[in-house]
Amino acid sequence: MSNFLIAAHNPSMVDQKYIRAKVSHGNYDVKVWDSSKKVFVAVSKAAVICVQRVVESGQLVNDCDLHVKTLIPS
Repeated sequence: MSNFLIAAHNPSMVDQKYIRAKVSHGNYDVKVWDSSKKVFVAVSKAAVICVQRVVESGQLVNDCDLHVKTLIPS
Protein backbone atom coordinates (compact mmCIF):
# COMPACT_ATOMS: atom_id res chain seq x y z
CA MET A 1 0.00 0.00 0.00
CA SER A 2 2.64 2.54 -1.02
CA ASN A 3 2.66 5.11 -3.80
CA PHE A 4 5.30 5.37 -6.47
CA LEU A 5 5.76 7.29 -9.69
CA ILE A 6 6.97 6.09 -13.08
CA ALA A 7 8.24 8.82 -15.40
CA ALA A 8 8.37 8.09 -19.14
CA HIS A 9 10.36 10.04 -21.71
CA ASN A 10 10.22 9.38 -25.45
CA PRO A 11 13.44 10.51 -27.16
CA SER A 12 12.47 9.04 -30.54
CA MET A 13 10.90 10.77 -33.54
CA VAL A 14 7.79 8.54 -33.30
CA ASP A 15 4.96 8.87 -30.76
CA GLN A 16 4.63 5.86 -28.45
CA LYS A 17 1.19 4.53 -27.55
CA TYR A 18 1.90 2.62 -24.35
CA ILE A 19 4.24 2.18 -21.39
CA ARG A 20 5.47 -1.18 -20.14
CA ALA A 21 7.13 -1.39 -16.71
CA LYS A 22 8.22 -4.23 -14.41
CA VAL A 23 6.15 -4.36 -11.22
CA SER A 24 6.05 -6.62 -8.18
CA HIS A 25 2.38 -7.69 -8.27
CA GLY A 26 -0.83 -7.28 -10.25
CA ASN A 27 -2.94 -4.88 -8.17
CA TYR A 28 -2.43 -1.20 -9.07
CA ASP A 29 -4.50 1.97 -9.35
CA VAL A 30 -3.02 3.65 -12.45
CA LYS A 31 -3.21 7.38 -13.19
CA VAL A 32 -1.50 9.58 -15.77
CA TRP A 33 -0.63 13.27 -15.60
CA ASP A 34 -2.93 15.59 -17.56
CA SER A 35 -0.74 18.62 -18.27
CA SER A 36 -3.65 20.82 -19.39
CA LYS A 37 -5.61 20.25 -16.14
CA LYS A 38 -2.46 19.88 -13.96
CA VAL A 39 -3.85 16.78 -12.19
CA PHE A 40 -3.47 13.00 -12.31
CA VAL A 41 -6.41 11.26 -14.02
CA ALA A 42 -7.41 7.60 -13.84
CA VAL A 43 -6.57 5.34 -16.78
CA SER A 44 -9.10 2.76 -17.87
CA LYS A 45 -6.71 0.96 -20.25
CA ALA A 46 -4.08 -0.47 -17.93
CA ALA A 47 -3.34 -4.11 -17.15
CA VAL A 48 -0.76 -6.18 -15.35
CA ILE A 49 0.32 -9.45 -16.91
CA CYS A 50 2.10 -11.86 -14.56
CA VAL A 51 3.86 -15.08 -15.51
CA GLN A 52 5.28 -17.54 -13.01
CA ARG A 53 8.92 -18.34 -13.74
CA VAL A 54 11.48 -20.63 -12.17
CA VAL A 55 14.79 -18.85 -11.45
CA GLU A 56 18.23 -20.49 -11.38
CA SER A 57 17.90 -21.37 -7.69
CA GLY A 58 14.76 -23.34 -8.49
CA GLN A 59 12.47 -20.83 -6.74
CA LEU A 60 9.12 -19.98 -8.37
CA VAL A 61 8.63 -16.20 -8.79
CA ASN A 62 6.00 -13.93 -10.36
CA ASP A 63 7.34 -11.89 -13.29
CA CYS A 64 4.88 -9.01 -13.77
CA ASP A 65 4.66 -6.27 -16.41
CA LEU A 66 2.35 -3.26 -16.15
CA HIS A 67 0.98 -2.14 -19.54
CA VAL A 68 -0.59 1.33 -19.75
CA LYS A 69 -2.18 2.67 -22.93
CA THR A 70 -1.27 6.35 -23.01
CA LEU A 71 0.31 8.62 -25.60
CA ILE A 72 3.95 9.54 -25.06
CA PRO A 73 4.67 12.20 -27.68
CA SER A 74 7.95 12.34 -29.59
